[in-house]
Amino acid sequence: MPALLRRSRLLRRSQSRPAAAGGFSYLAVLLLLALVSLVSAATLRQGALEHRRVAEHALLETGAAFSAALRSYARATPPGQPTAPPSLQHLLKDPRFAAPVRHLRRIYLDPLTGTDQWGLVRDGEDEDDGIVAVFSRATGRPIKVANFDARFSDFDRQRAYSDWKFVRPVEPGGPGTVLRKGLVSGGVLRGDDAAAPAPPPGAETDAASSLFSKRTGP
Repeated sequence: MPALLRRSRLLRRSQSRPAAAGGFSYLAVLLLLALVSLVSAATLRQGALEHRRVAEHALLETGAAFSAALRSYARATPPGQPTAPPSLQHLLKDPRFAAPVRHLRRIYLDPLTGTDQWGLVRDGEDEDDGIVAVFSRATGRPIKVANFDARFSDFDRQRAYSDWKFVRPVEPGGPGTVLRKGLVSGGVLRGDDAAAPAPPPGAETDAASSLFSKRTGP
């Protein structure tokens, strides 16, 4: 009788081992799937961050092109006329001259939004007042908050893309566009603007597109 009991116990143990092994294998598969999911999610997040970094860099270069175009427009201003364009289209073809004068090759797309819709900062409260700066309409907080080039030094510690205002560069030894700080994004900003000497009549310029192409390459 004791021998039969021992055999019965051994049989039950041998039958339970496959079930235990199967349960362990199932748990191992679940843990492996969870690990793969975590790694995939981290990879996607890292990829999204890298994409935003590239887009932010492109935004800085695109904004610099608009800044150069605004400076070119101001430099070309005939005496007695406003130095800021009422529309970005005036940068493509300056209506103040009979001969073609271009300050911008095209209205560049916003690298963050993928559209050509830009926020505009004007020197007055009317829609036809001169444009003194442009900015991105993208939402969210910038990844880059420090170590900007000198031309973008005002962007340090800014918390919104709309705070990256691309204004006309200050002329060496002369007055430039000065924007008041602390105003609501997208609102009307007023600036002090001064006329710049005009180039010879009929001259055609494309300073912004030249600057942009040099920095971005073919």
